[in-house]
Formats: sequence, C-alpha cells, structure tokens
Amino acid sequence: MKFPKPFFRKSKQAWYVQLGKKQHSLGKDREEAFRRYRELLLHEEGKTGEPGKPLTVAEVFDLFLEWSSQHNDKRTYDWYKDFLQSFCDLHGGRQALKLKPFHVTKWLDSHTGWGEATRRCATIAVKCVFNWAETEGHLSANPLKALIHGPGNADWFLGRG
Repeated sequence: MKFPKPFFRKSKQAWYVQLGKKQHSLGKDREEAFRRYRELLLHEEGKTGEPGKPLTVAEVFDLFLEWSSQHNDKRTYDWYKDFLQSFCDLHGGRQALKLKPFHVTKWLDSHTGWGEATRRCATIAVKCVFNWAETEGHLSANPLKALIHGPGNADWFLGRG
C-alpha cells in the first residue's frame, strides 16, 4: 500500500497532502505540516477524532496500547493496560495536553489500598505513555514532564520522604 506524502506547493507557499481525491492544506510551517499530516493519517485509519481536534487521554492511551501490543510481550502490555484503564476511568475524556500532575496525584490517592511500590509503578506507567506520545509526535509536548514518581510524590521531591 502506498502512503500519500506531503508536498510543498510553491504557488501557495504551503504544504499539502492528497488523500483520495481531496487535497488538504497542512500549513506553511514544515514541522507543523508534518504534525497535521500524522493527525490526518490517524483520523483516516479511524484511530483518532477529527484532525486538529486535541487528543484525549483515552485516545493517547489507545495509541500507546496498540503500539505496546506490537512491541512488548503480553505481560508488559497487560501491566500497562491495567494501570492505564484505571487512570482512563477517571480522566479518559480530558484533553491530553490539559492534563496536570495533580490529576495523577488525585488518581493515586483514590487507590487507598496501593502501597508505595504500586503507586510508583502506576505513575511510571502513565508518565511513560506521555513520553512516548511526545517522542512519536502524537503530542506536541508531554504535559506530565515535571511529574515525579517517588514515595509520596511531593514529600519525596522536597526531601521529606
């Protein structure tokens, strides 16, 4: 299967891609054009919502789990899936780029039976997905970059844990 590639139209000084019989303007900036191109392809494959519409946490998790199912063994995939489903139950509909570290803290605090090791693993799982999404180009930035994953989060960071 041949994938359409973005092309630069000199007369318009902009990037375009042709999908089927329709040409889509991707903008004048090359980096932004290729980001929009990836969004369009994901939308065409039915993996995301409307192009230009921000990805939700659930959509980012789905993209990651699809990738994980192909690149990790089943136990690793299941490990991620368990934590991500729990987080998604609480914050799945939220725009991914509007996620804040306090959302993770609230989620962790809602699981009173989790010990420090489980809390750490849960935090790592969620943060890993957003690192992956930024690296792969699904997100322009990682909204959880500043999130730490030590015992008691802030207490550990401030040297009180």
